Amino acid sequence: MPDLASHKAAAEKFHSLYLAIPGDYPEGKAIALFYCAVHLIELIAASEGIHNRNHADRERYIRNNHSKYWKHYRPLRDASEQARYLARSGFTMTSEQLDLQLYRRRFAAIRELAVATLGGEELQISIERASIQKQSTPRTNA
Repeated sequence: MPDLASHKAAAEKFHSLYLAIPGDYPEGKAIALFYCAVHLIELIAASEGIHNRNHADRERYIRNNHSKYWKHYRPLRDASEQARYLARSGFTMTSEQLDLQLYRRRFAAIRELAVATLGGEELQISIERASIQKQSTPRTNA
């Protein structure tokens, strides 16, 4: 069972990955952002002595213990699933849309919950530092 430090390190790693993925690969950005959120939620759960074994347990945990954050977590999960399973035919979100709708709004709310839960402990995930790279080529769903 991973501990607080493991989830914190994993969240920071996925956040760095999100920032490093080029703007012309929004599918990868959506996946990395979701897994960063997963580890932030697990960090919060671990601080309460809870370990979620799978996505269903985690979703139940969020709805039961932090219900107002479900509306932020679900779009991250949905975008990640679309990116993984519909990348060629159905993922239409651009990196700019992902940044504005998911990163700066949904993910930022989950990050703030994690920061509040940690009680001021340093979390190396700063929304303000993030910048999005513009897509270099138009997206097609060919």
